[in-house]
Amino acid sequence: MGAKAAIRSGASKAAGPAADEVERTPARPLERYIQILEMLAAFPEDMTLTDLTVTLDLPKSTVYRLLTGLMEARLITPGPGRAPGYRLAPRLLQLLHLGAEGQDIELVVQQHLQDLAEKSANTSYLTKLTGLKVHSIVMRAPSPNWCIYVAPGSQMYPHATASAKAIMAFQPDDVIEKALADPLPKLTKFTKTDPKEMIAEYKRVREDGYAICHAEDVEGFGAVACPIEIPDVGVLYSVGITGPLDVVFNCPINERAAQVKEAARKIALSLQANSRVLKVAKGEA
Repeated sequence: MGAKAAIRSGASKAAGPAADEVERTPARPLERYIQILEMLAAFPEDMTLTDLTVTLDLPKSTVYRLLTGLMEARLITPGPGRAPGYRLAPRLLQLLHLGAEGQDIELVVQQHLQDLAEKSANTSYLTKLTGLKVHSIVMRAPSPNWCIYVAPGSQMYPHATASAKAIMAFQPDDVIEKALADPLPKLTKFTKTDPKEMIAEYKRVREDGYAICHAEDVEGFGAVACPIEIPDVGVLYSVGITGPLDVVFNCPINERAAQVKEAARKIALSLQANSRVLKVAKGEA
């Protein structure tokens, strides 16, 4: 602000380069917050106040004040122990996942989706929560001749699709309330539009570990989906299978759910260990 004011008020040409340099330099408090986040991201083990003070060459009181601000913003969290270190908090990891591009995620999950599609003989797909909406981001068909039922980018309704139910069931109450606040469209004769009925179904999803759709969004088609839970992140993704009702439900539902749950487990491990977004969070990319 000061540099810009000096330029506008007719500062001398000799002072111009210095003013430009100041304008390009990040504000020191913000830069120091970022330095702490970068240090915590780069080290898999927790860093203590002393570690950060020595590494950043800053007064201990300054580092403590910065750490306090980051904790108040829920971007870092103290580790266990009497002399705790500090680590990145779930909120920051969630932000990294929310910013992940579909093509980055596809590289990590494509083989698991293909295996699920071939094993179940149905289209498999991955969905992601962004804000209050769930969209499909990756899909795989069991064979090249198989029709695509879930195009990437499709919106998944929270009251009518298995994949959105599998995600929304694990969100905080205020998120669920907002997602169901607007009138829920009646997509087929089987669509449930009562928010109270949906909240009861979300409870069943949490208990069973999977969600189903029985011609609730498209006549004649069904789906089974499971939440993908990532430590310190929560449920932002789900994996599911979909196709004609007689293909999706041509075996006992517990067998179908077991197939999808196994895929969810593998995808969770892959996203946690190998995705670019978590490598960024650990300072490896």
